[in-house]
Amino acid sequence: MTASLAINAWVVANFIPEIEWVIGKQEDGPDIPSQGMHNRFLLAIRRFVDVFAVENHPLVLFIDDLQWADNATIDLMRHLLTNQARRDLLIIAAYRDNEVSIGHPFELFLKQIKNQEIDVVSIPIRPLTQEHIEQWVEDILDLKGGSAHPLVTLIFRITKGNPFFIIQLLQLLHQEKWISFDLSTATWQVNLTALQQIPMTDSMIDFIKKQINKLPVETFKLLQLAACIGSQFNLKLLATIAGESYEKTANLLWEGLEEGLFYQWMPAINGFIRTRIKHS
Repeated sequence: MTASLAINAWVVANFIPEIEWVIGKQEDGPDIPSQGMHNRFLLAIRRFVDVFAVENHPLVLFIDDLQWADNATIDLMRHLLTNQARRDLLIIAAYRDNEVSIGHPFELFLKQIKNQEIDVVSIPIRPLTQEHIEQWVEDILDLKGGSAHPLVTLIFRITKGNPFFIIQLLQLLHQEKWISFDLSTATWQVNLTALQQIPMTDSMIDFIKKQINKLPVETFKLLQLAACIGSQFNLKLLATIAGESYEKTANLLWEGLEEGLFYQWMPAINGFIRTRIKHS
């Protein structure tokens, strides 16, 4: 590997420090103008990939959330895919197509590589069916028959088959102890009475709102400030506005982060909190 990277090993080590566990400590290289450094970085990463992506030993790279990718990431992907050197490389690029509009950097990237001799296959991800959810529940909770059916019906009605929502809903049901693990029998139990009391009109957003209302008062006040910034916010900016230290701000948000409330749900949370601010 060190021989393949040659004099550019230090470049890779700057971006992937753990590589030094394999190739040893690397001395910093000479100062190079920004454009020259960029080109050397692309060359170094290409050679690094070539170590693994060889005949009879393909390399698969999975890159998620490319709707948020910066130009540097897209440029690197373009370089790896359009370089003429032969390599056994498969890149799986996951993104939300409803957030990649015409003119988006990733949309332009897709157009570019489709115009070249690169195999591109689009695989739309559809919501899970009720049958899929039933298999999922039976697999992870080992529930069948009478116990599984009401739970599966509820999950499908509320999540509409969205896998991320399903995970979140199962976590919420477990926190509310509507799904619990019985140590005495080593089995999962479903509180069917509690499930039947969930209003038919409840949506996933309703569950998330209930979770938000359980957050500590200080965390909720911090979210009120974040809502004024937008659906995405910078932690340092939020700390400055709140007049708190960076560390305290991070700690106040940590509970919500652990519950998965602030990542995928921030747009919905933003609207809900703005409504609370308006009526407070």
